[in-house]
Amino acid sequence: MHAIRQPAFVAAVIAAALVPSVSFAQDELERNGFVLGAWAGYGAMKLNTRYPAAASSSSGTLAMGIKVGYALGTRVTAGVEANGWTLHAYDNTDPTRGEALSNASLFANYFPLETLPLFFEAGGGETTYINNAPAVSAHDTGSQRFVGAGYEYALSGGFFLVPQVRYARGDFGGGNFRVWEAALGVTWYSGRVR
Repeated sequence: MHAIRQPAFVAAVIAAALVPSVSFAQDELERNGFVLGAWAGYGAMKLNTRYPAAASSSSGTLAMGIKVGYALGTRVTAGVEANGWTLHAYDNTDPTRGEALSNASLFANYFPLETLPLFFEAGGGETTYINNAPAVSAHDTGSQRFVGAGYEYALSGGFFLVPQVRYARGDFGGGNFRVWEAALGVTWYSGRVR
């Protein structure tokens, strides 16, 4: 996906996620207890590296993540998450294949309206870039941060279907990256949610 199309793509995903929100408005929601979540989706990445064999590239990537946290009140959840993007698939029979970025972060979600489960998220932490190609053989670490938004569609038993978008950027020893991500996830609250 060309860089010029990325903002339009993200805007379309946000609109698709938020348009139905008017009809899904609910009575006041009460979030409490532990929060567990997982998601998968698509990331449009721009990667710059100092490694000649890897060079700079723009590509579509598989985005995945998991999180665990706690509801600090009906409007705020916070915790830790692990997520990342696969640029080139790993192969158990060929140790010279595989390229990815992975992150370990603190996150916070804020729900500005008590009757609408729309949230804004932000966080940051450590990033790790791994490239197993013989000409590169890199394992760099650095820092990253992200912002995003999503919506919790209530299912049952404390489960929610969560479409979300986010923008992340980071730096590591051999380069930097920017990612626009659109994903679909599931979140579960251990406490009562009404």
